[in-house]
Amino acid sequence: MMTTEDNVPEEYVSAEEYARVRDDYWRVVRESEGTNYQLSSLIKFNVTMNCVSSYYLTLLAHDPDVSPTVKTFQVRIDEKSFGRLDFTCSVARLKEEAKDEGNSAKEPFMPHCPEATVPFVGELPLWPSAADLNDESRFYMVNRSEWEATGWILMYLVLVIYSHDKLIVTVNYQSKLKIVNVVIETSADDSEPSKERLKGKSAHVYITFKGLDEPQAPRQSFEFGEHVERRAIVRRVICEST
Repeated sequence: MMTTEDNVPEEYVSAEEYARVRDDYWRVVRESEGTNYQLSSLIKFNVTMNCVSSYYLTLLAHDPDVSPTVKTFQVRIDEKSFGRLDFTCSVARLKEEAKDEGNSAKEPFMPHCPEATVPFVGELPLWPSAADLNDESRFYMVNRSEWEATGWILMYLVLVIYSHDKLIVTVNYQSKLKIVNVVIETSADDSEPSKERLKGKSAHVYITFKGLDEPQAPRQSFEFGEHVERRAIVRRVICEST
């Protein structure tokens, strides 16, 4: 199915959030090159019609610190599981770089990340206890000003919710979401400044939030109400070698 920005159906609102994954990659990996391109608009995308889908996105992004001029990017997202957030972004490149990379965006992608180490492989961890959170060498309590200035935390929360309920109307529920607190676990120790820990290539992000009235998840039941505090765990692993 091919979709443009003008006719995006509600069930494919995840495409815009997937487009923002490119922002996260660029911020962590490519910012050292002196650029920090941010999403301006989603131009079009192709999506495979399966329980788990692949997205091929074309978007415009600009660097607000350098120039208002936009550049065209290509992004590929492959979902790996149904009913949970599990995906790989194998392409996040300037369109002009595509000539040197051939048809990699269309080729089957075999995920392999040698940089990922325990505990950032395998099943997701349990929610950390209060005693665990006192270990500042592992966990960092993100300040409100930091998460409000960091779009990727909300982006992943939106994708977690969408992955469990693809019929949810994003425009209605996103405005009601309220992050209560965020804790990040990285391989960096407490000697690293908070900015660097937020840019960790391997991280678990523990998000407490409110504003979701009726959450959905297979074989689970929940208390209803936007006032209820809920929890989401996100693992982010960025591999420069893939």
